[in-house]
Amino acid sequence: MRLRGLAASLFAVVACTSSTGTPGGPSQTAGPPTGASGVRTFLASGDPLPNGCPDGSSKAAQTVAFVAEGRAWALDPSSGALTCLFEVSDPGPFAWGPLGDRVLLGGLHMEAVGGQTLRAPLDIQPGPSAWGHPMGTAVVFVSGDGTELDKRYLDQKPIDDISPLHGVSYLSVTYHPSGLALAFVAERNGRQSIWLSSNLGEDPKRLVFSTEGTEFGALEFSPDGGTLVYAAQHADGHPEVLALDLANRSFIRWLWRGEPGSTSYRCSNRLAGRVDSWD
Repeated sequence: MRLRGLAASLFAVVACTSSTGTPGGPSQTAGPPTGASGVRTFLASGDPLPNGCPDGSSKAAQTVAFVAEGRAWALDPSSGALTCLFEVSDPGPFAWGPLGDRVLLGGLHMEAVGGQTLRAPLDIQPGPSAWGHPMGTAVVFVSGDGTELDKRYLDQKPIDDISPLHGVSYLSVTYHPSGLALAFVAERNGRQSIWLSSNLGEDPKRLVFSTEGTEFGALEFSPDGGTLVYAAQHADGHPEVLALDLANRSFIRWLWRGEPGSTSYRCSNRLAGRVDSWD
């Protein structure tokens, strides 16, 4: 995602994360490492971040969110107005749910805006993850060793192994806007492919595959769910961003192509239905 206006309001070290933006929710970026000795975050005015975290009630115009100094913050990029959302020790992916009212933190910790813990953190380090749609009542994630696709719910159900395939390594996953399907990247014998399954991992169908060493990166559905946008790094060194029409799977559009030898890192933007890329 492109965080326009952020530099005018906040002076901090920022980085593009592997999580995605969400309709109605703040865009996100990670601030300086939480608890790093001697690291401070300052506003453009030169003032440090405020002390305390009083109520966690952000305003609609505060569309940028970040973590710094052990707290999650929401910022209005136009006025610089700032609100502390909640205390956080491990921001992890810092991925907002589809309604913008909850966020996924480290250890599969699920926190609501205002400081309500929905699910406590676990002593695990999952791989790539995605909030369930359309309400955000579950999170699907790649297991830490990459051998499973798992699901954690907001209720007290245990973590559920929903792996559509066996004997593969899972590399990424994303939810369809309807909440009824998942797209994921799997690797077997050094070859990667993109698949579509139900939201419980049933009925997997291969959408895209490579026989020449192509590696697949970020995945994102268009808001209407009719298109799957994905990034590909080809064996000859050039990166691409492509769009697959799910109604006509033989139709693939090239959205962007980089020079051979470059590497593309992606952040997706659901609202615009596009993937922005940086070399």
